[in-house]
Amino acid sequence: MESRRLLFRVILKSLFFVGFLVLIAVFFNTLFTTQDENKQIDAKDNQIATVAIDISDMRKGEIRKVRWGVKEAAVLYRQFSKKVDLNKNKGNKSSKNTLHDSLSTETRSIKPDYFVFINHGDSRNCPLYYAKGEFNDTCSKNIFDENGLPVFAARVSYQLKIPPHYFEGNSIKIGAWE
Repeated sequence: MESRRLLFRVILKSLFFVGFLVLIAVFFNTLFTTQDENKQIDAKDNQIATVAIDISDMRKGEIRKVRWGVKEAAVLYRQFSKKVDLNKNKGNKSSKNTLHDSLSTETRSIKPDYFVFINHGDSRNCPLYYAKGEFNDTCSKNIFDENGLPVFAARVSYQLKIPPHYFEGNSIKIGAWE
């Protein structure tokens, strides 16, 4: 009985020692990566594939979501279609220079019936909840309209991010602008 206990004790200590050595090896490997390796990793992360969302049978007020790289992109088929008041938002950064050339300044979209956005608010971690024509950030409790602009602009300067996208037939391709 005593020899069996001693055997288990030796096995446990040796497994702990091997695990500790592996942990140290991984730690040292991450310390000594070259800048070229880091650039290759960053370039791989930036090359996100294009994903498609079928919009042929969407109903007004419906949102379809898709995983795009590490982010969740979504498409809203607008039901209220409020246009941005350009005079009201002059202090806000929603001018034409902050948008891609293909996006309308009034709706922040290529087609006014659809709004494509990254599904997180200013808290950056929590998803948005859509109800009654408004997006609610579930963490910060901030509210955004169907154009991705804050309802209470004096309190929040953040706008919902718009991923690069384009329309192709009955689908929206999220990826590089074309």
